[in-house]
Amino acid sequence: MSKKTKNLNATIILAGDFNCKDNDWDTNTITVDCDNKQLHKHLLDTLSDHHLTQMQREPTRFGNTLDLYCTNKPGLVKYITTIPGISDHDTILLDALLRLEHVKKKSRRIYLYNKADWEAMKTGINTFTSEYLASLEDHSVDKNWVSFKQNLQELVDQHVPSRQSRSRQHLPWITPAIRRMSKKKQRLYNRAKKTNKLDHWEEFSQLKRTSRKAIREAHNNYINDIFVESLETRGTSTFWRYVKARRQESVGVPPLKKDGQLHSNS
Repeated sequence: MSKKTKNLNATIILAGDFNCKDNDWDTNTITVDCDNKQLHKHLLDTLSDHHLTQMQREPTRFGNTLDLYCTNKPGLVKYITTIPGISDHDTILLDALLRLEHVKKKSRRIYLYNKADWEAMKTGINTFTSEYLASLEDHSVDKNWVSFKQNLQELVDQHVPSRQSRSRQHLPWITPAIRRMSKKKQRLYNRAKKTNKLDHWEEFSQLKRTSRKAIREAHNNYINDIFVESLETRGTSTFWRYVKARRQESVGVPPLKKDGQLHSNS
């Protein structure tokens, strides 16, 4: 918990058997008859320093609240309770609005076999076959297999063109033109960093401002198209899908004050 997280907007969940029965979670204080106040105080200080809220209030063993559920986004928890567990502790059961983070696939090499030089491949295979059969009986099965595999891979690398796969762009408003602009911006940055010339840095900064403005306009146009489609077709599924994707907590609209009066209803 002492290491700073890279994503300041990340959802943090800390749950399990903490075995600190003498904490009053309604007031975040320690009971008078606590046997180990230093340990209980350290837990309260840790949760407070990292802005974590303890959501689980029901006892889980012999009337004591030992199993906890702490999070920095309590608004995501819709429902939490305990049920009989398979051990001597009750099990925490909760319903929370959480989404799994999509893990992007790593770039990999893709061979373009439709552009391969098959004549050169055949020549290389015939040459290797003669050498392979001549020394076949002098080596073990494993060594023969490794030799065959390595030579075949070398022939593929030499005579079959290839390219690196790229991860899919998940932002629907990023157009091919914006993607080309971003690549050009990266090239200008590499050149400016290498030469460290003022005119190169100015060219990079100008394109950086232009690309940032283009991305912002493309994003605004994407949102406007969603609104127009929802109004024209009276179908709100696309609109609410976008809203849910941007949501971090389920607190909804906070109370609004008008003319000194606080309004909390819809």
